[in-house]
Amino acid sequence: MNEYTLNRLSTYQLAEFALRSATLLATVTRPTAKMELYYINRHFIEICYSSYKVPGQPAQWRLYSANHFPDDPSSTEYLTIYLQQIKLSVD
Repeated sequence: MNEYTLNRLSTYQLAEFALRSATLLATVTRPTAKMELYYINRHFIEICYSSYKVPGQPAQWRLYSANHFPDDPSSTEYLTIYLQQIKLSVD
């Protein structure tokens, strides 16, 4: 899967691709949000969920966004932000 192909995928298609084919690296869960980081073919894929609650039912996760970025030095900023989130959730 190359950059051009990943750019053509919708949010749902990118999330489905990550869930089926990529390796899960990390998950950060907060009360109202959850982020997952995946890796495949020199690309990171980030999937974000938001908490969705219907009155009288338990909260569920709803897909909010899915993004990808290449595994190269230009992506250092994205990974730093993600790793800080992981550290914050562990502290």
